[in-house]
Amino acid sequence: MATRKIDKDLLPFDVVDILDGLGEKVSIARRSREWTQAILAAKAEIGLSTMIEIEKGSPSVQMGHWLKVLWALDQLDILEMAAKPEDDSLTQALLVKRLPRRIRER
Repeated sequence: MATRKIDKDLLPFDVVDILDGLGEKVSIARRSREWTQAILAAKAEIGLSTMIEIEKGSPSVQMGHWLKVLWALDQLDILEMAAKPEDDSLTQALLVKRLPRRIRER
């Protein structure tokens, strides 16, 4: 299956910054463990070319591959907050709005 390349120039600046930052974080974490890209790719069960694209911050890499690499580096906590809707301030505000103003005994 052919992969579609996503042009970084078409993405919002914030998205590009996050992708670049995550790629750099993966690179630093890998090098601090003294692993080659091939070693980390093997641990994450992905291809070497995918590993290289992750460190470049490529937006075309599947989310599952990013997660497998972060798991292999024991860095899943980076995305853990994003996966918890109960920690979202907007969700919290909506839940508080639904609370009754008064509680009466029955």
